[in-house]
Order: sequence, then C-alpha cells, then structure tokens
Amino acid sequence: MSTYHYRFVDGKTVKIRYNVLDYRSHTRNILYKLILTKYTIFAIIKIRPHPKQKNTTMKKYYDEPPEPHKINRDKLPWLVRVHTLDVPEGAKKYLRTTVHEVIRPDGTLGFHFVNQYPQGASVTPIDVVNGHGYVIMGEQFRYPHISPDIKAGLSIGEVPDLADLARKRKLGRWSIEVPSGGVEIIDGKLETPVQAAIREAREEAGVSLKEGQLDRLLPPIFGSVSTNYQEFNLFAALLKDGQWDPSKIAPDPEEQGLKVAAYRLDTVVPEMINQGRIWEMSTVTALNSLWRRKKYRRYL
Repeated sequence: MSTYHYRFVDGKTVKIRYNVLDYRSHTRNILYKLILTKYTIFAIIKIRPHPKQKNTTMKKYYDEPPEPHKINRDKLPWLVRVHTLDVPEGAKKYLRTTVHEVIRPDGTLGFHFVNQYPQGASVTPIDVVNGHGYVIMGEQFRYPHISPDIKAGLSIGEVPDLADLARKRKLGRWSIEVPSGGVEIIDGKLETPVQAAIREAREEAGVSLKEGQLDRLLPPIFGSVSTNYQEFNLFAALLKDGQWDPSKIAPDPEEQGLKVAAYRLDTVVPEMINQGRIWEMSTVTALNSLWRRKKYRRYL
C-alpha cells in the first residue's frame, strides 16, 4: 500500500511516496530504506503513527545537580540533504550557513538552520587604580543592529526589515564590549582560546597579557543555541603597571572608529548595563561572572 503527497523542492514539484508494508508480517518499527531520485523520495517512516502521548509532566525541584540526559541516537532525526547557502568568499572564514532537511522519528519532515562560526574567546582586563577596579572596553559600531531611537519607531513585536533600514542608512548601533574575537590560524597553526584572547586584547585594547594571567570565568558557553554553533570562552585578567597602552591598538578594518576606555566596575558598569548601553551578550555574561572569583569580587 502506498500514499502520496507533493512538496515544492528546489523549484520543482516533488512527488513523495510513502510505502507502507503489511504490518502483519513485519514488526511495528520497521524502517524503510531511504532512496533519493530526481522526482521521487522514498521516505523513512514507521508503519503506524505514534499514538497520542499523555502529558505526564510533573513539577521537579532539584537540590543537587541531576544526572545529564543521555542521547538516544536511534531517536535523532534522519538527515535527508544539506543545503549550503552562498556567502562572499571573504566571509567564509567567519561563517558557514546550512539548512539541514530532516525526517523526524515520527515521520514528519523538518528543517534545521545552522550558522557555524569559529571558536570564540574574550578577556575582561581589569586595571586597578587607587583601590578601584576599572574594566577596559572598546566602543564599536555594530552594523546589523538597531539603535534605540530607530527601534522606538517600530510597533511592539514588529520584525524590522533590516535590508530596508540599511538602504535608508538607519542600520547600526554603538556597543561597548570587552576585547573578543574568533580563533584564527597564525603562521600555519590554529590558536588556542587563550592565545586568541591575548591577541584580541592587544589589538582591540592595547593590553599586553601573558598566558599565566588569564583566569577562565565559566566553562565554554554557546549563544542562540537553536540556530548558531559557536563555542565561546570567557577569561579575565588583573593588569600590572604598564600593561595597558592605548597607543598600541591595532584594530581590524571592520573595527574602524574603535574607542577604548576604562570603566569603574562597582559604579559605572552596573549603571550602563541597566541603561542598555552595555548590551552585547558575552560581555554582559563575563561582567556578571566576575563575582565567581574572589580576586575580582573585591572590586565589584
């Protein structure tokens, strides 16, 4: 027995046939061989749809960390094909965007959008002056974001047309951030996250650090985990005399107009976060994680 339905794929109407074998002579969970042809997709499905599941969710309170969930590989989606989106040649070292077309365990078709970035690292450099801690940060112009005055003109919940705003030269917002960037290949060798953080501190803030000075604030974190894949590493360091020299700043071309300054940790930084002037996610996370280490907590 066969059932059919039609989908629009790659500019063509594709006929999808589901072959349903006689379940009396096979087990309920027989999987069908996946065959892709020019006009027909023989999909992997189960013989019968899953029965409607009862909601058995109960309140759970943990006083200790629970055991991590184990992944049942047999219940992961089956990959049908990968669509790679074109990006300019110069951007390929920063981003790879793909769309994964999958068949879920219940037989339905779905899509996963994946933006893959190089591993990232940041460092929060703290200069101590007269017993007060000052974090050194750079103010940068961030192109794909909307300034508060432009956002105020949008309706609540309205999704902005970024391309239209760019054409009207209304796209862009200033952001105050700790030095950060992606891991790069230097002299034929891939940097470690610590090496990348030290290089970014020198280029973006004029701060000269040594590997032994950096403290990891958190295990690697990931942002926007539903679509983005980028492991990010957060570090902090207390500076010694002479380690900050703004004249040594050497920003990348896309960082033109970079302005570097030191902001007092216990007064100015919290106020600027509350005002929305420090809003970049890894920077806010790093600043709020300083309390985890006693050597930094005294300056908060």
